[in-house]
Amino acid sequence: MSSISDKKLMSSGSSEPVNSIKPIYNNDDVFIDSSGGTWFKTGYVSDDTASYPLATIKKFGKTGLTHAINGYTGLTEDSLYIWVLAGTTVYQYDKNWTATGVSFSISSFDTNPQGIFADESHLWVIGRTSLDVIKLNKDGTAAGGNFSISTGTSVPESIAVTTDYVYIGDGNSRIKVWDKSGTHITTLATCPDVPNDLIVKDGLLWALSNYAIYIYDFTGTLLSSYPATSYCKSFISAGTDALWIVRTDNLAYLHADIIGEEKVKTHTETGYKYFLKVLD
Repeated sequence: MSSISDKKLMSSGSSEPVNSIKPIYNNDDVFIDSSGGTWFKTGYVSDDTASYPLATIKKFGKTGLTHAINGYTGLTEDSLYIWVLAGTTVYQYDKNWTATGVSFSISSFDTNPQGIFADESHLWVIGRTSLDVIKLNKDGTAAGGNFSISTGTSVPESIAVTTDYVYIGDGNSRIKVWDKSGTHITTLATCPDVPNDLIVKDGLLWALSNYAIYIYDFTGTLLSSYPATSYCKSFISAGTDALWIVRTDNLAYLHADIIGEEKVKTHTETGYKYFLKVLD
């Protein structure tokens, strides 16, 4: 299976002396860092790749339930709320699509934001003008931790965030990876179509294109795919067994009919190994 073998998920540079041992997220036996230092794999911190745990992928079909979302440019959710980015304003809804009355402008951070992702503590937005990832508190104030993605892409479209990494889908049909310090790591995968939106669901990375859903593990292996409704723009998980998929006609369609299910072997995002530095 493919792996993120060329990503430098360690600090750049070879300041560590020969015979240093440190954890690096890499599936190769030999690792060359950005300054030419050579590292040999020598042990494990934790390694989920040996067991390849099974994941169940459920495929969802469209129901007749819809909800209008006007002028949106991004959609995300946390455990309590749905967040809609419309122009330069973020709106908060409950899980029944009732507006809570919370909204705020993010125009001071970027005049053309595109894509939004919520974790339990923060909102993450792509600035198309600045080519920055913008980290916000959930009241719209700056949280610190912004970084540029200009070295990796000039056409960002979508964003997903995990504990350690930021994933950007771009207009060249790629999913790119940064760590949260702003280091560009690698191209995780090349999608069959532009990933208009990304979500993390069931421990996997789901990408939505205009007409299909593609499901990857965190080494970039395409595990499954299936057709979605036409002209898809954004989506969120609606509990365990459903998705809301928003089309370019500004209607969110509930996909809650199980049209298929499969079990796949996956690599997870955790997989740090100990490496021993042998050469500068």
